[in-house]
Amino acid sequence: GEAVFPGAGDADEALGGEGDQAPAFSSVWRPFRALVGHRIRQRSPEGFSHLSPEAVRGLDRALRSRLARIGVRTLYRDFDRFRSRRLGPLAAFARSGARGIFDDFMAGASAAAPDGWAAAHPVLARRLAERSLLWAEMAGEFLDRLAADRPAIVGHFAAGSDPGAVTRLEAGASDPHRGGRGVILLTFASGLRLVYKPKPLAAEAAFADLLAWMELQGAPLDLLAPRVLDRGDYGWAAFVSQSACHDAMALGRYYRRAGALACLLYLLMATDCHQENLVACGEYPVLIDCETLLCSNVKPWEGRDRDAAGRAHLRLAESVLCSMILPTWAPRRAAGDPADLSALGAVDEGPLEAPSPYRFTDVDSDRMRPEDRPWTQAAGANVPRVDGVVGRVEEHRSELAAGFAATYRFLMARREGLLAPSGPLERFRACRLRYVARATRVYGSLLEAVNAPGFQDDGIAFSLRLEAIAAAHVDHLAETAGILRAERAALMRADVPLFGTLAGSAALHLLDIGEVAEAYFAQASLDQVRTRVIDLDEADLAWQLRLLETSLALKVADRAAHAPSGSGAGEPGARSSRPAPAAGEPAASASG
Repeated sequence: GEAVFPGAGDADEALGGEGDQAPAFSSVWRPFRALVGHRIRQRSPEGFSHLSPEAVRGLDRALRSRLARIGVRTLYRDFDRFRSRRLGPLAAFARSGARGIFDDFMAGASAAAPDGWAAAHPVLARRLAERSLLWAEMAGEFLDRLAADRPAIVGHFAAGSDPGAVTRLEAGASDPHRGGRGVILLTFASGLRLVYKPKPLAAEAAFADLLAWMELQGAPLDLLAPRVLDRGDYGWAAFVSQSACHDAMALGRYYRRAGALACLLYLLMATDCHQENLVACGEYPVLIDCETLLCSNVKPWEGRDRDAAGRAHLRLAESVLCSMILPTWAPRRAAGDPADLSALGAVDEGPLEAPSPYRFTDVDSDRMRPEDRPWTQAAGANVPRVDGVVGRVEEHRSELAAGFAATYRFLMARREGLLAPSGPLERFRACRLRYVARATRVYGSLLEAVNAPGFQDDGIAFSLRLEAIAAAHVDHLAETAGILRAERAALMRADVPLFGTLAGSAALHLLDIGEVAEAYFAQASLDQVRTRVIDLDEADLAWQLRLLETSLALKVADRAAHAPSGSGAGEPGARSSRPAPAAGEPAASASG
């Protein structure tokens, strides 16, 4: 095929889309890809010079996937109707490999035709054009930064030795924020692997400093943090590879360290430390995203008229359970039981979603049909293993609790050093952190909803469907009107809304609209953390350990409820009888 993405070679091979499948209706995305390729090549020729053709194809694949996700359902609906008119009841029996009907449909549906897809679906046309322009801006910005930072990258991550060209690039590895920006994974010719994150990494640096301080103070357990290069509004991080524990004793040490990490996350009021934010690196659980440390969750108006249930909810929200490192269950998008998405609890493969509306068999042929197999949740990089067998957290309750308690008492004994003006907590004060206003799956569900055919040709229907986000603001609209405006702006761009706060401030930064909500929180999150350090005592430790034990007991019960009859999977100490999937390298953090 003709190279539409300059430097990519033949970019129409069966790559990209969802998994390893090329997206359907490839000719529709082609002019958008050509526009983006031309724009970013013109903007950043030096950045392009650092990419191999395969790396450039990585950018192109990610763009195609994003465009297809917006439009492929509508185009398939139109094609299915066209095919039914031509074949009637025989549509289900179209010949394998035939393209005549598909080609006729595409000829009539051309964007240039008076009755083509662009005229029939003006909302879709606008969204594809907008996403393409935003992608060009995002990719050009990334390439500019890669070129400008290359000397610093060589010095910081490669010990001064040139790592060569970028030979592989994986974009779209996280949710899109602020114009489609997200995590990008890079592999250099030397084998060096880095993660580009279009957000400040000062919190990652401060967390690494805290771990170093603890080690100097004689911490009972050592922890690791990725090496990072913070560049202000963005940064680069070393890629952390998953690896197995050498033996059962190493697995025990892994879970003692996991207990220590759970204690630190409790102390730092962390949230959203789910399975994608932890990597099992030998006998070390490594946190690879610190954007939701020091997350304040108390607003001035929320204390009014709080009943007993509300007070109980607040106490749990301020406990060790809040970080999501311990087993935590969340609703699935598809019907079925809630899924454990926690960093330590999500270790199983299994059905996660309904069949994907974005994957097809017999792509771009007369027999094209949506696939009917469900997506699955693969065991991820957060899973520790020994000899190919998963090491389950519920089978290591004593090690986890011991690591938590030892670290808690260590921090309690060094309270004065933690709170000192030059202490490790003070380094978080100027860090910009992420505030999760609502679960990302809520935004994701809305964005999936407006990708449906009925919303791509009617701008009013499209806008009204997104207005569902306003329902949660009814009770406190005066206080949250800014958040609503920011959510609307982000969702209209097909972005997940992004909110930030400085650890030393009570203001909320509405990053999608460039506004600041002063005094949004009752107290700066760093001040709340300092109060938590002051309040550390044996009674609180006992309460947190009870919650930890309860979480693991629920995990045992959940596993027993879903185990095949007679498997003994729910018995304490029972081992997984099936080999775990081969240990692969993890995706980087999905947070962008």
